This record gives sequence, structure tokens and C-alpha cells, in this order.
Amino acid sequence: MPSHTSKSTSTEETSRRRTAFVIFFSIALSIYALINFYIFRKGWLILPPHPSLHWAYIIICSGVAASFIIGRFLERRWISFVSSAFVWVEAGVTVS
Repeated sequence: MPSHTSKSTSTEETSRRRTAFVIFFSIALSIYALINFYIFRKGWLILPPHPSLHWAYIIICSGVAASFIIGRFLERRWISFVSSAFVWVEAGVTVS
């Protein structure tokens, strides 16, 4: 007779792994967002009070912050110059 405990154990194991992944992913994205917010805030403080510069800065920072995540997702589907460029744009801006 098949044992039902092994099936429930594997389901519990899968559930535990999924929960651990969600927690890890949430922490990693939170740290990523905080680092990008810190960089954004430092740059915002040195901008002159010109509204068009502020809008341009918001758009550029949002694009740069999103480029790393976009690049990583593109790499999973299609490795190319485009996906590498997205990853390197964010990495280069964060380092400098």
C-alpha cells in the first residue's frame, strides 16, 4: 500500500521552500530598492530647483533602477547585447 505521509511531506517541503524563496526575494528586492532610493535622494539634493530637471531626473533614475531587473529577465529568455547592456547600465551607474 502506498504511503500518504511521503506525499504530504513532499508537499510540506515544497511549501517551506516556496515560503523561504518569497522571504529571500522580498528581502533582496527591499535592499535593492533602498540602495536605489539612497542614490536617487543624494542626486536629488544636488539638483538645482528647475522643474524640468526634476522630471528628467525621475525618468532617468527609474529607467536605470529598472534596467538591472529587466536585463536579468531578458537574460533568462534571450542572451544578447541588449540584455547585457541593461545589466551593465545599472551596475555601472551604481558603482560610480
